[in-house]
Amino acid sequence: MQSTNIIFDHSKKASIRFIVAFGFLVYSSGTFVQTEENLYNTPLLVFQISLLSYFLFYKLFWPTVFKLNFPLWQTYFILIISFLFVGLFRDEFMESMRNSISCIITLINIIAFSSFLHSMSFKKSFRLLLLCLFAVITLSFIVYYINTGNLDIEIVRTERYGKERLYGIFGGGLVGIIAGFTFVLAVISIFFKYYRFNFFPILCIAFSVLILLFSDNRTGMIISTIACLYIVAKNFKYLGLASRLIIIILLSLAVVFFINYSQSSIGGIEFLNDFALRVKIWDVSFQQVLVYPWTGMGNTDFFLRSSLAIAVFGYLSDAHNAYLNLLLQSGFIVFILLMYFLFKLLLKFKDYNKRVKKISGLYSIPFYWFAVALTGATYFNFAGTFDSYLLGISLIGLLLHPEIALQSRLQIHNIKPVPLP
Repeated sequence: MQSTNIIFDHSKKASIRFIVAFGFLVYSSGTFVQTEENLYNTPLLVFQISLLSYFLFYKLFWPTVFKLNFPLWQTYFILIISFLFVGLFRDEFMESMRNSISCIITLINIIAFSSFLHSMSFKKSFRLLLLCLFAVITLSFIVYYINTGNLDIEIVRTERYGKERLYGIFGGGLVGIIAGFTFVLAVISIFFKYYRFNFFPILCIAFSVLILLFSDNRTGMIISTIACLYIVAKNFKYLGLASRLIIIILLSLAVVFFINYSQSSIGGIEFLNDFALRVKIWDVSFQQVLVYPWTGMGNTDFFLRSSLAIAVFGYLSDAHNAYLNLLLQSGFIVFILLMYFLFKLLLKFKDYNKRVKKISGLYSIPFYWFAVALTGATYFNFAGTFDSYLLGISLIGLLLHPEIALQSRLQIHNIKPVPLP
């Protein structure tokens, strides 16, 4: 008979490893180290190489230190090799290979982060990631207030493209997307009953909404609300009557608020014009994709500096679509392999979910990322970007957690599983 026990690291070592690595990732990815004079982000390069060396050293000499449930090694390895392969056939060879190597290191480091989480129980991993994300959005708001001194949301709306908008510590609207994801994880933690008292998840939800408003991130607002409605629908039967009423009232208020906000003269300012501009950007981006369809350009900055983009827009920050950004960077070969890997990951989680019904609310995690990617930037580029790291950590680190896998195996052999969570 199989054992129903999993031996996790209940000491603070695994948590400390994750927090230290995550903290250095935030620092090296954020605006703390970015200057117009620096062509390359040296702290990010140092972080990438350091984490890679640390992980490979331990995997070679002390393989039992890191636990990892990863049944998709072969597909993942092919994906890693594809980034190197397409880099060999591009123009600007040295720049292209630098980008490919950065992608390869990022993909390996995502495994390192996931192994930190897999070394702990699922409950501890989930709570730790939520805590880190709450720290990120809190720090973003503090930095924003120090730089602007503004706490007036109306000023943010009327100056949406100026310095009054909350850009946080990463630039752009990424802080709003992180806040939306924090919102989703906090709601999941309430249904999973990960806290004796729900003060911290409620605090995360309230602060996430505040960040979404100050960052004016309508995509984050809409997608996080839809994801939370899905979580409620899948877990409603596990709640008592009073909890059901509270959840219904809160989410109803959130839906009504976001609808009215998006249609108001404040939140809805330039909404239609903004969407029309995005459609135009997507059209121009796809035209550029067809110039280098199989290998991509190696770096989306090449597109932003291309004669096509300059002729139409003069200046662009990105293609405003994560799928197009991946095609611009790496072409259709990498794009197809990445989508195939993500498809297999979801199939594996679906297989787990057949036997561990209570985890179905975790489907909101991939839904959130795949949806915000429609208007997002570099979630799939894996070129050392924070959003790529967060995407990979949340999918591999949580959905493929060994505790979930064990519960599934125990169900197959008709062994009563240890309660999860």
